[in-house]
Amino acid sequence: MNRGFISIGIAIAIALTAIVTAGGGYAVYKINELEHEKAEIVAELEKEKTVNADIVQATTTDKAGVSLAKSTEISSEESKSNEEVDTQHDVMIKQSYTPPSVPVATDVCMNIEGIQSVVPIGYEVTDKICTIKEKIDRCPNLIGVQETIPEDLIFYRNTNECLTDNKINEYENAKLKEAKQAELCDNATDERITLTQEIAKINEEYNLKEDEVVNAGGGTASGQYYTITAIRNEKDAKTAPLYDRLNVVYAEIGAYCN
Repeated sequence: MNRGFISIGIAIAIALTAIVTAGGGYAVYKINELEHEKAEIVAELEKEKTVNADIVQATTTDKAGVSLAKSTEISSEESKSNEEVDTQHDVMIKQSYTPPSVPVATDVCMNIEGIQSVVPIGYEVTDKICTIKEKIDRCPNLIGVQETIPEDLIFYRNTNECLTDNKINEYENAKLKEAKQAELCDNATDERITLTQEIAKINEEYNLKEDEVVNAGGGTASGQYYTITAIRNEKDAKTAPLYDRLNVVYAEIGAYCN
């Protein structure tokens, strides 16, 4: 376009030179004519410039639209591709994911509301039936239930009681005394039996002697009397100490065996 303006200028200059050389009035006419043509040419060039600018703008707009469309299409394709990749990734994760095993709680007390994974304190279980433990009284001789033995007491197995040391000593001494009395009672009882048997044997022996004197006959009545009296005195002499001892034994039995 600049070259066009330069060409017009050169043509006008040449024409002006020719006109000036040729003559005055005609020269003025030609100059005016050339100026008019110049104005028309400039107008045409300006119009051409405007049209070219519109074409360039339209072309630029079209290219921008195509570029935007292509960019939108590419973005859509990329988004779709990304979605497909994400979907494939999710599928792979789902296929490779193994959910953790959840432990199943075991109810050890079927008769108690809720799930009891362990036997509650104070309960005992039999065939999944939990019942309250029966409280054990460690000291039956004390008032109330003693689940533990008091510090100042000792559980004494001989009596199944909780006692102090002094009480245990008293009990053991009493037991020793009872044992001794039982022994004395047994000894006295045995001795009583022995004495009774000895006395019975002596009596039997001398009774037979008396019967022999009576059955023998002969002699005087006074003679038999003296003889029997002598036998009895002899028998009494033997049994008297036994009777005395037997009386003592009966006293011992009364003391030790009651």
